[in-house]
Amino acid sequence: MPDLNHLLHRQQQELLFAQAASSTEARLAHQALARAYGRKIADHRREMGVASL
Repeated sequence: MPDLNHLLHRQQQELLFAQAASSTEARLAHQALARAYGRKIADHRREMGVASL
């Protein structure tokens, strides 16, 4: 599994990319990627026994 910091960084990048997107399609794609990273972060935290924040 990727490092938690890597996942958090990528999620933040995708959120920034979504905010700066020049089209609806790009914004939606970046938002979907950010959500996917969010799920991976939650899975990682569960595996490590860390409660959700």
